Amino acid sequence: MDRAEAEFRKARDGEVRRCPRCAQPSAVLIVDWQEEVYGIKTGVTTREYRCQSCGGRFKIHGKRENTIIVLLGVVLLFFVLPAGLLLLFIAWRRARLAAKAPVQPDARIPSIRYQEGPPRRRCAACANLCRPVRVAKESHNGIPLGMEIDYECSGCGRQFAVGTTGFYITLAFTALFFLGAAAGFWIFQGNLWKYAGAFASGAFGLWLASDLVRKARDDFANPRLPDPGMR
Repeated sequence: MDRAEAEFRKARDGEVRRCPRCAQPSAVLIVDWQEEVYGIKTGVTTREYRCQSCGGRFKIHGKRENTIIVLLGVVLLFFVLPAGLLLLFIAWRRARLAAKAPVQPDARIPSIRYQEGPPRRRCAACANLCRPVRVAKESHNGIPLGMEIDYECSGCGRQFAVGTTGFYITLAFTALFFLGAAAGFWIFQGNLWKYAGAFASGAFGLWLASDLVRKARDDFANPRLPDPGMR
């Protein structure tokens, strides 16, 4: 299971780059993704920016990731020519984008007109604003499985987590799988395996189901708010 986590930063804590679309020094760092594979940090990062002048979005990928793509592309040139050329083209485009959007060390942080990431929400307990503080993207073999988003209320400090549609579907199917496995152990196994397998699978399936219900309830109870800065 692949996982990418990020904490949402305030723009003033980030950096400013030149926008590759409008050439203005007004692109701020919004999200810094940290990639994990089966819980192990890979060191691969993806930094998302948004220009506060024209609203353009772009991503800057880490040099390590780009180097790996180049090496893999060179190797594939000798075995699968189209795949090798494709990887080298991707690496070239990423390097070209980074060159067109250099860091502007002396630029002032622009006024935030455009936001990125999950929507803000209204707290069900005190009606104050809730901002996303962490987001995790789940995928398996490159197939996206949805996102889990943590929120924190700016008023009462209450924290809760919600998911995207893909996350809910994945969680529901996983819970049904383990509950089905528990039923299978109970019906088709005997002796110790019947009780141990049914208890372990059933308990985990019920925990996943309760997690799904809790997140769906918080999703409904804490409504989304339109972003006044979006255009």
